[in-house]
Amino acid sequence: GSQARLLWTPHPLPRAPSAPMAPARAPPSGRPAPPLVDVDAWVAAARDFEVNADFDISRSLRGRGPMGLADIMAVMKAESLGKMTIQALGDKLTLHRLVQNLGLPQMPKLLSIEAFPDRGRIARFVEEHLTGHDAEEVILKPSHLSNASGVLILSAPPPTEVALAIDYIHQHIARFMRERALATESAALRTLRPSFIAQPKYKSIVGFAAPLELRVVVLWGVARLGVWWWGRGMSSSEVPRRNTWLVRRPAREDACGDGDTWEVVHGHGGGNEGYDRAVELLELHAPAAASMAERMATAVGAPFLRVDFFVGSPRWGVRLNEVAYGCGMDYRNKIEGEEEEEADGEMHEHGEEIVDDGPSIAHILREGFAICKRPQPPERFLAPLGASGVTYYGMVIAPLAEDDESDGDEADPDLWDYYVPEERCTTPKTAPPAGSRGVARAGAGVVDEAPALASALMARLPIPSLGQLCEGIRGVATRR
Repeated sequence: GSQARLLWTPHPLPRAPSAPMAPARAPPSGRPAPPLVDVDAWVAAARDFEVNADFDISRSLRGRGPMGLADIMAVMKAESLGKMTIQALGDKLTLHRLVQNLGLPQMPKLLSIEAFPDRGRIARFVEEHLTGHDAEEVILKPSHLSNASGVLILSAPPPTEVALAIDYIHQHIARFMRERALATESAALRTLRPSFIAQPKYKSIVGFAAPLELRVVVLWGVARLGVWWWGRGMSSSEVPRRNTWLVRRPAREDACGDGDTWEVVHGHGGGNEGYDRAVELLELHAPAAASMAERMATAVGAPFLRVDFFVGSPRWGVRLNEVAYGCGMDYRNKIEGEEEEEADGEMHEHGEEIVDDGPSIAHILREGFAICKRPQPPERFLAPLGASGVTYYGMVIAPLAEDDESDGDEADPDLWDYYVPEERCTTPKTAPPAGSRGVARAGAGVVDEAPALASALMARLPIPSLGQLCEGIRGVATRR
């Protein structure tokens, strides 16, 4: 047949930078271990925290020598096999139902597929959400896979290609329903039931290619820090100089509370209007995201949980995206400078120093498992969320609340004040200022307990849009 250019423009979705659980690495010879920073309040929180038995690794930690964060996460990963709560949290569709019953905001579900894909249902989905002048982009993703495997961006096809789009979506779902998580994933993630979920694409007001995402790390039910993660620079689309940490500063030494503040820690050199505005948005939403993340971690009884939120959309506001049991990304904190006597005999105060927060997190987990309450069966946590059954495979989740099917009627219109177009979201390629303590640079004085393992990171590949995929199967030669 004749070759013709497709009538719509594809928009690839960049993969989120991955953060694999890295093995432990000893600090460089002669370099002292990073200091512990603000650990007392989180250790104290462990004393009253109700632990779900699915997350209990206390026996594996007991009696062992010094363990870094990577060592602890390796234990978590190995012991996740058969743990129904961990499996439920890793299953994006099951998680959606649990979050719905908990009452936290998330992107609405437009389609779910749990068995063999029915072409009729897919056709109705396409006709309802991907046709018409007001159709918007939709994210279709497998709920049982990770690293963006099988994820599609669905945009409105021209009327003449609707049937082609339906066929491709049907074939795509059927193919990836047969896929399983990579062998490098945890035991729990490798045993998930195959399914698919479709949701509206979240778009932030700041024009980076991917929506702003704040990853909130919760320890013993208390949020410790939020991370805007850009990876470790293992591909051209990972930009580690943009990695940003919002660190909680307790108002009291022994407990966290309403008077706490959040401090921004980063090594960005400036000159990027989009980055500056994005950080302002992250600071604005950090307290609310932290509160919701704490609700999530406490509800499921997880001592160490990462809860991710999309932020920066005037239409949708803050929305929970996904959760992760532990995480191998880099953690940073800041310590104040100290006065030291120098060669001139005078006392000089040295500036603040950015340090690895991994040792502090490892300390909090180890000390917390030594003093926390007796673990409770997972049913005690899952039942209030509408879940019944004694295994993940037999789990049934009864709806306790209506799914949020709103179209996002300007949840936060004031966010338009933060608008920055895509062309102003780049940083001039200039050398960092002399004496900069940028955390993303080698030699910045940071002992990294979760090192950047180049061989462990999968290459970040752009996810094709439906337009590109249909173009491929039709043999359309389009130069972009």
